[in-house]
Amino acid sequence: MTVARAASAGRRVHVQAFAGILGVLAGVWATACLPIVAADSPAPHLVIIERKIESLEERLKAAAARDYRVVGAVDGSAGFTKTNPIRLHLERQPDGEPRLEYRVLEGPYSGQLEDAVNEEASKGFRVLPLGVLRKIRPNPLGDRGSREAESVVLVMERDGKGPPNEYKLIAPGTPKQFRREISKHTEVGFRIVGVRGFDGGFLLTVLERPVIEQEYTPPVEGAEPQYITIDERDRQKLFDAVGDAAARGYRIVETVHRGFAGRGDVVLLDQTTVPGRPYSYYFLGAPMAVDLEDLLNEGANGGYRFRTGLDPRVELIMERAPLEKVEAVYRTISSESAAKIEEEVASAIDDGYAFAGLYGDVVVMEKSPSVSSRHQR
Repeated sequence: MTVARAASAGRRVHVQAFAGILGVLAGVWATACLPIVAADSPAPHLVIIERKIESLEERLKAAAARDYRVVGAVDGSAGFTKTNPIRLHLERQPDGEPRLEYRVLEGPYSGQLEDAVNEEASKGFRVLPLGVLRKIRPNPLGDRGSREAESVVLVMERDGKGPPNEYKLIAPGTPKQFRREISKHTEVGFRIVGVRGFDGGFLLTVLERPVIEQEYTPPVEGAEPQYITIDERDRQKLFDAVGDAAARGYRIVETVHRGFAGRGDVVLLDQTTVPGRPYSYYFLGAPMAVDLEDLLNEGANGGYRFRTGLDPRVELIMERAPLEKVEAVYRTISSESAAKIEEEVASAIDDGYAFAGLYGDVVVMEKSPSVSSRHQR
């Protein structure tokens, strides 16, 4: 009995050992059949949510060191508050691109802020068009104060390409003053980088031009201005005015909410197209986030595409380029969690979508035959 039990136990040991070897081989085979994924493979899309401006630059530096670049920014519909921190969206750069550097400047609109911008510009930094933001600071007078204090936040980037720029910061209080100031500066080579409406009703505008020797060419008498604005409150009149401007070779570059009620909003257009081949526009109102995806795909069915950089408190406007035939599909992503946004963006990228921009705090992803990230205007 003892010998039989021992023999039986020996057979069990041999069987168990053989089964273990088969298990190991099966595991090795299964592992070999899996796709090779680097253990530290970086996410294709990164989201930074930051309430403290002083911490933002450090986080941007850390992200840039990992080869990310800023592709979108939102400061909340009411500015920087405890419930609406700044949110930056970043994408991985393609291999071979130079590593970027960032600066973040903050201050009240003044000559001092313009001086600070130009000091950084002399080192090769440029203001990002999507990085002209607004911050609300608590009123030190508390309830006795009439309004919270506002300041300007500018995100600057250096890529080592091109000549340095010089900047002008202006803050006209009315559309008429805006047109006059813009005309004066564009005549000497400045172009608009970005515009942000503030509750005081003024339009903080950042302009830039290269610091190079250039001959001044006075404008041709009777020529169309480089930029025009439309500040029409009646919706149908707004449609008609935009259509008329597009027929004259203008293209929408910005929509600006001018703060508190009664001030009206502004549509900014730039003369960058060929007369006779106008852009066409599709107006969709000011949708809620839950309706946005359906409305974008409704416009896409007519050949229109989403354009980033428009203020969601004004109007959702889709654009169709002359002679362009694009069949696009849109997916929107909305969450207060950075991790959740990164996860859903990565999933959309796996499904063939690319980051198209932001509409307020909603991420818009686009899939089309010519899909590409179109965050730079």
